[in-house]
Amino acid sequence: MKLIHNRNSILFKRWSQMRARCNCRSHSVFEYSGGRGVVICEEWDIFENFEKWALDNGFQDDLFIKRIDMYGDYEPSNCKIINKHECYQNKKPRILIEYKNKKMGFEELSKLTNISSWTLRNRHRRGLTGDKLFKSKHCA
Repeated sequence: MKLIHNRNSILFKRWSQMRARCNCRSHSVFEYSGGRGVVICEEWDIFENFEKWALDNGFQDDLFIKRIDMYGDYEPSNCKIINKHECYQNKKPRILIEYKNKKMGFEELSKLTNISSWTLRNRHRRGLTGDKLFKSKHCA
């Protein structure tokens, strides 16, 4: 297995973000990781060790590292490689939108309406609600 050893790689960025979530009190989601006592195992303090584990477990740039037990630490026995779809499924939607008498997050809503989740989030941030959330400003 050829190691990347590139500080600009996606994997290095994922590793850096993981460390920030656990170690940096000013990080936006510190309260859900480091703030709850989640730590990174000593072995993964060294990027090359983390990189070897990730590549041995099938990591590719379009994949993510997820803890199996969300209250457990970042360590080989508690982490797995997942795709983007699994990543969004495992996240608890912070904002639920009602659509056809059902409340759902932006990802599920995007699949049903064929409007990107990014567009829906931006419209919601601008204060659009109800039918206006689903209509383009170019539509009559």
